[in-house]
Amino acid sequence: MKSRAFMLLCIGSIFAIFPPRTGAQETKVYTLAVVPQAYTISTATKWAPFVMKLSQEAGVTIRIKTYYSTVRQFESDVKNGVPDFVYMNPYHMLMAHKSQKYVPLIREREPFIGILVAHKNTSVNSIQDIKGRVVAFPSPNSFGASLYMRWLLTKKERILFSPSYVQTHDNVYRHVMLDKAAAGGGIQDTFGNLPEEIKNQLKIIYQTPPLISHPFAAHQRVQELVRIKVINAFLKLGNDPAARELLNGIHINNPVVADYETEYAPLTKLGLEKFVGTE
Repeated sequence: MKSRAFMLLCIGSIFAIFPPRTGAQETKVYTLAVVPQAYTISTATKWAPFVMKLSQEAGVTIRIKTYYSTVRQFESDVKNGVPDFVYMNPYHMLMAHKSQKYVPLIREREPFIGILVAHKNTSVNSIQDIKGRVVAFPSPNSFGASLYMRWLLTKKERILFSPSYVQTHDNVYRHVMLDKAAAGGGIQDTFGNLPEEIKNQLKIIYQTPPLISHPFAAHQRVQELVRIKVINAFLKLGNDPAARELLNGIHINNPVVADYETEYAPLTKLGLEKFVGTE
């Protein structure tokens, strides 16, 4: 009964997480949008307990909004300033700052790396082997797994291929495993979280250079005091061994304060605009 109840909770698009109220505790409800990388249930399972702990530590009430199968609605909501907080990829950060002045608060200290995988039992062993073939990607604007990856393959490596957008990292890996694509784009973190029966059937054939990690950002309307509370709560949890599993689940193992101008604005120099698209 417990597992069934949890499933019913997870399949909803909005998950409300309310810390206990004590005295003059902040009563405003803030929304958090999480960029779709995996199936909705997987995202909720990892983010729900963390946001509950973050809410308690920061003394604010945060409600998670997850997205079923596509980043299209996520990108639309961020562009229109719907969520108060957003966990998004670095290029989304550029878009969000330009349209709504979202401000990055926290990021993972270590960079992340985009990868291209192929089925272990095929003859696809390098990017030369994907010429003219179908390559699966989560969505056009998934940064390390798709946007930057396609830029590298096209502009730097001079490889022509046929992109297929399958919405999530999980779907990419399964498409490759089932031979529906010659290769697929992902990132090391999502690849590392795969079940062994899937991971063991895949091999990495290409990697991007290290990239600035995904930011946890706030809309400009969120009061500075609330932003500081959230930042301090993140940093406190980062120093708490008991919170290690929660942080690992959301890929912010070592939280540090983020800065837009020095860390994300330089991405505009890459010239990725021609590769930005919709599903």
